[in-house]
Amino acid sequence: MHSRVATMIGRAASACINEALNEGPEMDAQVKMMRVLLTSALAAPLLLLPLVALLAAPAVALPAAIIASAILLSAAAMLGVTGSRRLGAVTLGALVAGAALAGAMVDTTGTELSVVVCALFGAMLPVLVLGFRNVDGSSREREIAPVDDFALAAHMSGFVALLDEQGALLRAGGHELGDFAEWIDVNRPRGLIERIHVSDRLPFMQALDRIRLGGARERLMVRLHRAAMDRQFVHVSIDLSPRLLATGEVGDIIAHMRVVDEEIELHAECTRLVDLAEQAEGEKTRFLAAVSHEMRTPLNAVIGFSEILAREYFAPLADERQREYVGLIKRSGEHLLSLVNTMLDMSKIENGRYRLIHEDFDVAAAVDDCVKMLGLEAEDKGLTLTARARRAGLLNADQRAVQQILINLIGNAIKFTEPGGVITVDATRSGAMIRLTVSDTGIGMPPEILSRVGEPFVQGDEGYARRHQGTGLGLCLVKGLASLHGGRVVIDSVIGRGTAVTVELPAEGVDSTERQADNSARMVEFPPRLNTREKKTINAGKVHETTAKTA
Repeated sequence: MHSRVATMIGRAASACINEALNEGPEMDAQVKMMRVLLTSALAAPLLLLPLVALLAAPAVALPAAIIASAILLSAAAMLGVTGSRRLGAVTLGALVAGAALAGAMVDTTGTELSVVVCALFGAMLPVLVLGFRNVDGSSREREIAPVDDFALAAHMSGFVALLDEQGALLRAGGHELGDFAEWIDVNRPRGLIERIHVSDRLPFMQALDRIRLGGARERLMVRLHRAAMDRQFVHVSIDLSPRLLATGEVGDIIAHMRVVDEEIELHAECTRLVDLAEQAEGEKTRFLAAVSHEMRTPLNAVIGFSEILAREYFAPLADERQREYVGLIKRSGEHLLSLVNTMLDMSKIENGRYRLIHEDFDVAAAVDDCVKMLGLEAEDKGLTLTARARRAGLLNADQRAVQQILINLIGNAIKFTEPGGVITVDATRSGAMIRLTVSDTGIGMPPEILSRVGEPFVQGDEGYARRHQGTGLGLCLVKGLASLHGGRVVIDSVIGRGTAVTVELPAEGVDSTERQADNSARMVEFPPRLNTREKKTINAGKVHETTAKTA
């Protein structure tokens, strides 16, 4: 009989403990671990108490019952702190069962001892029940009591308003409550809506509707009327968010507002400055185009008549000094015309008015033509100019633009290479790209110049500018023409060793989807970016692994 009662008590206690431990999946991990440990402390005396009472001698049963009761009482108190009423009930039930069982077992030693044990457990019972009720009740209040999120408004910047679904003002707070209260009547439900500009009320109400229909957040800009002398309206940024009920439905709407007049003014100023810059850029481009066109006609006349004088078609020149002066006039006119043409081409590229005429042509033949055009100039300076382009194949591009690229690069190499140097023009095919490389054994460029090379009017340091003529527009034009073809320019240079400029162009030309049927121009970034590799080591057997300078 006693063993059956002990077994029933153990099973019931074990089931209740397991059920209590599994309740509340959202339980904190530390609390859950504490419950497991305390439950283990609870289970040991709960199971041992009936066995001791059944099997032990009466002299041992009473001390065992008292010790087990103390352990049970401590475990129950700790479990109550974690907020589990069910575990507390299990503990109390175990105490009552243990008291009755212990009293029955020790009854053989005397009625007085039985009364003492029952009185001990009876004194523990009301204290424990009261403690569990208080602890559990306070925990329930902490779990159920909703957090008043609007109470945080007093600690937020700006102005915070609690609105209903129709935009009526319910409560107000925030650090700038006093400032907003000067032009908003916070004591009237319609105080906010009435101050919103008429044109902004509809977007404001639409934002409220989207929040009401389940939107998580809305942001908009409105103008508020204000009673100020300097300005009639103030620009306000409003962040709307829902305040959900326990059922998940939208109860109220929290509106966080702040004045953004300074941001609006800064944005307007930035827009104005951008417009001015674009206007100035357009005027500069139109000026360059107009001046270039106006200068080309007289320059052609100067060059033509100087050529006639140099050839002595109508009369011989008096002496060698006259021939020198006529030659100087011709060379100066050609240089100025080249500069004007470069500026005009740059203007066209910048405005998307440079028209490419795509055609298939032999790369080797185009390279040979450019080398022949500049071969005499290189020979006069004591340079060796060679071309290696026999296996490059065909290129679909604007042949005139490609040859202009090569002429600029070869001219740069001639200009910046000392007598006795070598200039090599290579053309190879790599996959879908044609690579045109002009390398020299010239003066090279330092890294600080290499990082800026290709920008308009950048030619190197002052020393280079004093020793060599040029404006620094040649490589900038090369970049623009390469970009129009969908290609890129890569520069390598080592000061004192030489320079190499590689232009990569798609062999099949620009993708047909990017080309107009009438071969109209494409807009490109201007000046286009260059890819530079600073301080590339030159192979001792290959003098062409260096980067080009600007014209």
